[in-house]
Amino acid sequence: MGRRTPGAEPVPVASHHNMQTASGANDLVLHTEACFTAYPPDFLALLGLRPDSIGQAATLVSDIPRALAHLTPAERGALREPLFVFPTDRGSYLHEGRRTTEPVPLLRDRPDGPALEYSTLITAITPAGAAALAALEESLGRCAQSVLLGSGDLLLIDNRHAVHGRTAFRPAYDGADRWIQRVLLLRQLPSGGRIVPDTRLAHYPTDYIKALALPA
Repeated sequence: MGRRTPGAEPVPVASHHNMQTASGANDLVLHTEACFTAYPPDFLALLGLRPDSIGQAATLVSDIPRALAHLTPAERGALREPLFVFPTDRGSYLHEGRRTTEPVPLLRDRPDGPALEYSTLITAITPAGAAALAALEESLGRCAQSVLLGSGDLLLIDNRHAVHGRTAFRPAYDGADRWIQRVLLLRQLPSGGRIVPDTRLAHYPTDYIKALALPA
């Protein structure tokens, strides 16, 4: 069997049940797609091929500008500072004895509005950063809307201006579970015109890469 790539698995996988991945079944935390990677997509398209038969698996979407409006200027300022890391054994930075990615800002200003790279798995390295991160998490959760994708439904998410996640559900793993096809879209390819070899997974934890059978 060949290697899988992120998003290629069409149905939930029993061995991924508790993992933070589209092929899992527990709560998928709010996040921007492929944050802290070399080529995060501009848009994420989710096509419903087969719905969850009992309606447990809802896609969650939260508008970033709306959530940011509930934060104080100091909190938004902290989010623009390089105070945030992602825990991974492949990281080059040490925070409280753990390897992480290098500290980066979560919030950047772009001509089309504020752009956020975010996951609830991110950690702040200062008290001010931690307070801003907690306020952001609370606000994104409060602003989140629930979408149940039926067969043929297409949900297009602006990855720079919205976070998404999924509620937990109970798959039967019988070939008839919820099936969502995911497509990542870029406005413009990087210089060279191709994303091969794909270096986006450079900072993903080793155990995550092995569990998904992804290239190291």
